[in-house]
Amino acid sequence: MAREQEKGTMMQILFVTGRYPFPPLKGDQLRAFHQIAFLARRHAVTLVSFAEGKRTSGSDPLPELCTRVVTVEAPGAVLKVSGVLASFARGEPLQNGLYRSAAMRRACARLGCGARFDVAVVQLMRMFQYVESGVGAPVVVDLVDSMGLNMSLRVKRTGSPWGRWFWRLEQRRSAAYERRICRVAAASIVVSRRDRAAIGEDGIAVVPNGVAVDAFEYRREGRARGRIAFWGNLRYFSNRDAVLTLVGRIMPRIWVKRPDTIVDVIGPSPPRAVAHARDARVCAPGFVPDLPARVGAATIGVFPIWEASGIQNKVLEALSSGLPVVTTPAVLEGIGARPGGDVLVARTVEEMADEALRLLDDRRLQDSLARNGRNLVEERYTWERSAGQLEQLLIRQGGAGSAGAAPSNQRQTDGA
Repeated sequence: MAREQEKGTMMQILFVTGRYPFPPLKGDQLRAFHQIAFLARRHAVTLVSFAEGKRTSGSDPLPELCTRVVTVEAPGAVLKVSGVLASFARGEPLQNGLYRSAAMRRACARLGCGARFDVAVVQLMRMFQYVESGVGAPVVVDLVDSMGLNMSLRVKRTGSPWGRWFWRLEQRRSAAYERRICRVAAASIVVSRRDRAAIGEDGIAVVPNGVAVDAFEYRREGRARGRIAFWGNLRYFSNRDAVLTLVGRIMPRIWVKRPDTIVDVIGPSPPRAVAHARDARVCAPGFVPDLPARVGAATIGVFPIWEASGIQNKVLEALSSGLPVVTTPAVLEGIGARPGGDVLVARTVEEMADEALRLLDDRRLQDSLARNGRNLVEERYTWERSAGQLEQLLIRQGGAGSAGAAPSNQRQTDGA
């Protein structure tokens, strides 16, 4: 885009997140980081975020990308308890209480007083509380995925009566709250049609996640002959369930026929049974600084995630890198891949092991899935495409620069 066109589309954008987007280690951080990096090319972005007690390092590009960065300390333990109690009494989702902060409320109110923004982007349901009273601009809420759907999955996966009661309560409140958000916000977005259907409100836009295709480069040479990979945030309940199933139930079936197969479980805080497995064929390195290189050394990816909301970023990363994938119908639904053409799909533990064995033994099938998977990512799931969809929605809501001329290139980081 020419510089003259860039000036023509210049908007003042307020971007509010619950987690600071750098380093982008979790799904919401990754999404926000790439959205901001894209939008900041042509628009003036002011970022407001909880810092969670971490100061940004010298490698953090956000102060340079954004016109202004305002960080607020995340609530400590005492404030979280009082916030949860207040949310319980008000009938709100309890996660709103975990993120309740007078300092964040003041920061957003101060920024909105001058009504100098064309549009505001608020990421996640729990942050809507800080802009609901108004920031002088239309508010677009990126729900990412449906928390009502997410909580309903937690109910199914929880064994204790107390746990089921808790997640049922949170599910009902989250579902009602996100429906209300969709009715009062200028626009709302989610990552998949499944999440839109779960919320059930009209007018929700679908803006999928993307992949950093330059980082997760397509690679077929130099891969191991018998190495299965799974990665992700292993604190998250569906990932923990998946790796326990993979190591405890799927790999023993694979080892019967291929006893030398290695399984790589990558990510912080692996379950104890995996981290301390006595079998040398189970590798659990925790966080790795160069995930694309580790993915590039694997033979196939196996993702036994039986129930899911949103889009599984890890599967998109696998497809981008040319790693053939075996996964479940729940994951397939989120990304819209072709079963048997882009990925292999299994509905049971036994099928998962059988399909993994078939794929490990068939190099031609590996190459076919790898090519098709990369093509799918390039056609639908680049960050350029995803963030570009968001930009067009923001232009429709906020207009092209109605708040005035772009500010100078001065960058600053504020505390609140």
